Amino acid sequence: MIPAARLAEFLAPLTVSEFFADYYEQKPAVMTGYPDRARGLLDLDRFLAAIASPGKRQGKVQADIEHLRCEPLTLEALRSYVAAGHPILWNGARGVTPEIDDCLGDLARALDARVWPNVYSTGREDSPFGMHFDAHEVLALQVEGRKEWAISSVRADRPLDAPPYKTDFLAELHGRRDEAEREILMTQVLGPGDVLYLPRGQFHSAVALDSRSLHVTFGIEPLTGYDVLETLVRVALKHRDFRAFFPPASIDLDGRQNRDHLAALAERIVQLIQSGALDAGVRALQEQRREAAKRLISDQFPAQSH
Repeated sequence: MIPAARLAEFLAPLTVSEFFADYYEQKPAVMTGYPDRARGLLDLDRFLAAIASPGKRQGKVQADIEHLRCEPLTLEALRSYVAAGHPILWNGARGVTPEIDDCLGDLARALDARVWPNVYSTGREDSPFGMHFDAHEVLALQVEGRKEWAISSVRADRPLDAPPYKTDFLAELHGRRDEAEREILMTQVLGPGDVLYLPRGQFHSAVALDSRSLHVTFGIEPLTGYDVLETLVRVALKHRDFRAFFPPASIDLDGRQNRDHLAALAERIVQLIQSGALDAGVRALQEQRREAAKRLISDQFPAQSH
């Protein structure tokens, strides 16, 4: 499918222009009324079979180890486990089916972003997550069963999943959880084919209403200013000035050499930006992401690539 058409399919009945004008990075959106949207992408049997096939299993599978004591994971054990209502999550589930890989490749190219699928099979017995937020955009597609989402009006301001930001991320996640549980903006039940968009930072939780719910969330992570800063570091380190030590305090008693050195580095950064080196580095990073999206299908499923 053409990437732009795939994005339009996920967002209907909203148009792509309506989505970006009124919702993207702004507020949640619910797209219902298209039950065939999820047809053929995934079902519980294919999900469990993929988990039981180590050659397909990329990412990380999480389950309640008290109720699933089996290594290697067998299809029979997995079926018994989910039949009892326990959750199983596959984060970064590339390879779960060729159809899901096809979707994420199209979405990655349409959005010019890194995209990955997380698959959630949950029942009434356990709810794996309480109220929380994500540091990436989310398109959640309900595949089987029904799930009720509680979406809070509380929202973290553009959180990042980056090591320097981890302390702030965790402080806001834990510090505002009670507030988020009190301030519910909306509740929404999703059935097969329904899609929920959540901007990053929006607190939310979800529970299965039927004996078994299966849904896929596509995590979406476009470039940020942090990516630009990381690119600037890589570009700068090619120049010897940025690998030099600062003057030692024993010969810089008034700190003037230190200030001069810092000023010279700042000037050098401006020169790098003006020279186009940073722009070239960012464009190279964007191209790497586009190429990675193109390879999603052919790398994992060469027989079905196109």
